[in-house]
Amino acid sequence: MTEPSKEQRCRYYKPSPLRRQRLPTANHADTNTTRLARKKKDMEFLTTLITNVPDGTPDETVDDTRSREAIRAAQLAEHGHLLRLWKPPVEPGEWRTLGLWRADSESELRSILTTLPLHIWMTVEITPLNPHPNDPAGKRA
Repeated sequence: MTEPSKEQRCRYYKPSPLRRQRLPTANHADTNTTRLARKKKDMEFLTTLITNVPDGTPDETVDDTRSREAIRAAQLAEHGHLLRLWKPPVEPGEWRTLGLWRADSESELRSILTTLPLHIWMTVEITPLNPHPNDPAGKRA
C-alpha cells in the first residue's frame, strides 16, 4: 500500500481533541479586559440621580432617551462601573434613582455619568463610600 500524498494527508487530517487550543475571540478578550477593569476599580459611590424632564418635551423623545439609557446602563454594568440601581418611593411625576457605582475616582465617575442619555435632565449627588470595619460582606471575602 502506498503512502498518501501530502495533499491527501492534509485533507483527512483531524486534529486531536487533546491538542486543541482555544483561540481568543473578541468576546473572550472583552471578558478578560472587563475582569481586569473590575480589579482596578476599588472605590464605590452611592448616587442620587434626580431626573426632571422639561415641560413640553415630546413623549417620543422621552421614550427614546429612556430606551438609550437602559442600553447604556447595561453597558456600564458589563464594564463593572454600575453595580446596583434602586427606585425609592417618589412623588407622582418625580424620577429618582439611587445607584451603587464603582470607579477609580469621583472625577472618573462624573465623567461616566455624563455618558448617560438622561444626564441632560439629571441632578446628580455623589457620596463616596469607604468600607466599614463591621461590614459583613467584607468578612466573607
